[in-house]
Amino acid sequence: MVIAKYLYPENGYYPAEDLTVGSSYKVEQIMMGQSRTDISLKGYTKVFNSVQFEFFENGKPLDIYHDPRFNPYLRIHLRHEKRE
Repeated sequence: MVIAKYLYPENGYYPAEDLTVGSSYKVEQIMMGQSRTDISLKGYTKVFNSVQFEFFENGKPLDIYHDPRFNPYLRIHLRHEKRE
């Protein structure tokens, strides 16, 4: 399970006014695009900007941007390398 800790309210393109700084939330989905990454949190209907959070998995820091499970551009790159 991926956990997002809300630490950087000043980052991002819109404030996450209904979250508490320093609190952790369960991540339902990570939607990575070319210029932004949105995350949906369990119990919330709106999406949040990933740059407002640090991520953890099994209590360890998680870099979602360099993990092909969450970054579709890395998956494409890995598939291309396997074909060569």
